[in-house]
Amino acid sequence: MKYLLFEFLLVIFFVYIQCEITYIEVKYPLKGKRSPPNAVWPHPQQINISNDLLYIRPNDLAVYSNLQTCDIIAKAIERYKPIFFPPTLDMKQPSSNMENILQNLTLNVKGNIQCEKYIELNSNEAYNLTIKQKFALVEAYSVWGLLRGLETFSQLIYINEQNYIVINSSVDIIDSPRFRHRGAMLDSARHFLPVSIIKKNLDVMSYNKLNVFHWHLVDDQSFPFESKTFPNLSRAGAYSPDHVYTPDDVADIIEHARLRGIRVIPEIDTPGHTFSWSKSMPELITVCWTHGKSYQSIYSIQGEMEIFNPSEPRVYSTMDALLREIHERFPSNYIHLGMDEVYDKCWLSNPNIRQWMVDNNILSTKNLHKYYADQILDITRNISVTPIVWQDVWDEHVELPPGTIIQ
Repeated sequence: MKYLLFEFLLVIFFVYIQCEITYIEVKYPLKGKRSPPNAVWPHPQQINISNDLLYIRPNDLAVYSNLQTCDIIAKAIERYKPIFFPPTLDMKQPSSNMENILQNLTLNVKGNIQCEKYIELNSNEAYNLTIKQKFALVEAYSVWGLLRGLETFSQLIYINEQNYIVINSSVDIIDSPRFRHRGAMLDSARHFLPVSIIKKNLDVMSYNKLNVFHWHLVDDQSFPFESKTFPNLSRAGAYSPDHVYTPDDVADIIEHARLRGIRVIPEIDTPGHTFSWSKSMPELITVCWTHGKSYQSIYSIQGEMEIFNPSEPRVYSTMDALLREIHERFPSNYIHLGMDEVYDKCWLSNPNIRQWMVDNNILSTKNLHKYYADQILDITRNISVTPIVWQDVWDEHVELPPGTIIQ
């Protein structure tokens, strides 16, 4: 009786308890002093800064650009104003008749450069930033370089001990990225992330001058990507009807990234990590066998019963249609195909797959994996997409065609 009462009270406790995550204190994981307020991150290739300061009057600082009609630049200028001058900060206004006040910031693209729409792998993100004689100038060979220079300018601004907004009076920065691909991955399949949170992550990426958002869209746990071609994948595979990314959501995220000079590379991971597909397309999934009969997956074994059946033709027709849709909706010419953590014991346990391997002279699971990879990579080649795969495929000595990017 006591145990029953205890269990009842425990249920009541978990039903009615309300938890809240609250702020405790700032914690720094690394020992050492914090960077000075005008430190630039990432550190530029070349930087020379004076100790003298210029004051800034937020309402009087003019920002000009020779690409003022470019939406990327126009929206960046508006976006950075509250970053330059956070409205919540208590700051003093320098007198307008003071001599050492920064007059304006000019964003200048060199050459006959048009307003590019999307950043590419080979886009030029180099920029020069100079401040002298009360004027600031960012020069670049593309709008993307201007974005990076604008971010650097924002990091140079700080509030001094007298509560004035200031910036160094003499600055000479020559900067370009060390790596063309500077990415961050978010997995919104295992843990659904609202669009607003993804946008905040994109904002943080832009502050760190990252330029690739690797979006891990689907996995075993859920299929939140709302496909126009196969709507049942998300209807059955998402955590709930509210935990999906609609076509408008995807377009909104891509646009948010575009304006910050970030490419969005979607990942559709197969042949493993496909358990969520089985809820609407069970015919695509391999049936594992043991002791002469099929069985349900032991979910704790990674990927055991969550892999496509490479002998099933409908796998490839489905992937062809889905990858074509992905290519139409994502402007990037890259698609991540996953191909990691394939539990090949399930393939070998299935008598139909074993017989199919014999009939097609496929002598090992490595060759079976290669067969699958070849079919999928042919699809990407036909739609003019550069494929990306995880390193697992390479580690398993699966021969990949030239041009495949291994991560």
